[in-house]
Amino acid sequence: MFNKKTIKTDCLILLIAGVVLALLAPFGMNEISLGSSIAFWVTACFAGHLLYSPLFFFGGKYLQRFSLPSWGGLLLLALIAGFLMCFVITFLGWLYLDASADYLDDLPVLFPRTFFVGVIITLVQWLHNYIRHQSRQLAQQQQVQQEMQELQEQENKVKFLDKLPRDKRGTLLCLEMDDHYLKVHTDKGHHMLLMRLKDALEELANYPGLQTHRSWWVAEEAISESVKQDRKVSLRLTNDLLVPVSRTYLPQLKERNLL
Repeated sequence: MFNKKTIKTDCLILLIAGVVLALLAPFGMNEISLGSSIAFWVTACFAGHLLYSPLFFFGGKYLQRFSLPSWGGLLLLALIAGFLMCFVITFLGWLYLDASADYLDDLPVLFPRTFFVGVIITLVQWLHNYIRHQSRQLAQQQQVQQEMQELQEQENKVKFLDKLPRDKRGTLLCLEMDDHYLKVHTDKGHHMLLMRLKDALEELANYPGLQTHRSWWVAEEAISESVKQDRKVSLRLTNDLLVPVSRTYLPQLKERNLL
């Protein structure tokens, strides 16, 4: 699918290819001025792209009807494009280099050259499109994985919050172990559950949060700031609750830049 970004990238690649070919001066073009050579090759690259792209796109779709191997179809299309490109090169030679415009006489000489250059350009363009396609697929896979992870986190959160009375179900802030009970803090208050902290953490394994103390777990989105008093570190939550942080859990908070 074409968009402004891909068009700009393709134009830049074609421009660079034209300048490089002009500097290499292939096919005995070293006696031509650099300006004329650059104009010739840049125009040839853009013209070739306008010829090759639709030919390979529509020709590839048409050849899918036949039992040709993929490399055979590419070779056939490259031969057709090379033949047509001879007329373009002859015209550009007349336009920029004051060469003759005898198409039939130039065809035997130009065809091997246009075919060779066309194959190189096709391979470069194919590699570029392949890398672009792979990058797009990777980005889509990462997006799907992220969406699935977010969905799993939300499901785990909903399942856990279902244990609370309806009037206490809100944004999960933290968990506090109190004897044999677990105090669940949300933005709508708190509620006591007969449950171990260990079991609660297993249910919230995919939910973004971390344990700060043997008796405390905190949701990352609930952290407002870190508070240091003497040698003690605490986390202030969005409901102004101060949660202690023990030395055991300090490293993981520093890793997540929460301190």
